[in-house]
Amino acid sequence: MKKLLIRGACIAFIVVVVFVCVAFWLDNRAGQVDEAVVEYGQSQLYSKKDMNAAADILKEKFKEFNGCELHKIYYTSDERSENERKELNEQGNSYTQCMIFRTSFHSPKFSTNGGWDKDTEYTDWQWVFAKDDSGNWQLISYGHP
Repeated sequence: MKKLLIRGACIAFIVVVVFVCVAFWLDNRAGQVDEAVVEYGQSQLYSKKDMNAAADILKEKFKEFNGCELHKIYYTSDERSENERKELNEQGNSYTQCMIFRTSFHSPKFSTNGGWDKDTEYTDWQWVFAKDDSGNWQLISYGHP
């Protein structure tokens, strides 16, 4: 009987250790972007090629969000983007174009790695991209608006 209890306790311990290791691995892997959907919306200013260039930068940055899963990337609007460009240029910048995206993503299930609330869906996370005379999109800022 004593051997059976010890064997049961050992099996339970091994199961807990495996669970903790898997949870740690899931929460510390690079941010997942492969399943993300891009919604282009309506734009008179930007082509899908422009939007994809910015979305690719966004996805690369998102990979730093360990344990998070990116669900959706969507363009806000030409008006909002143009207003942001004007505000940025009033601060001494010289951007020729600006695009604002929003994203939704899910935080890690088991930890608060990165400062996220665990197992939470974040929506309307804002990403601001701008282009200057160099012609390349740059990630200017990101976070809650």
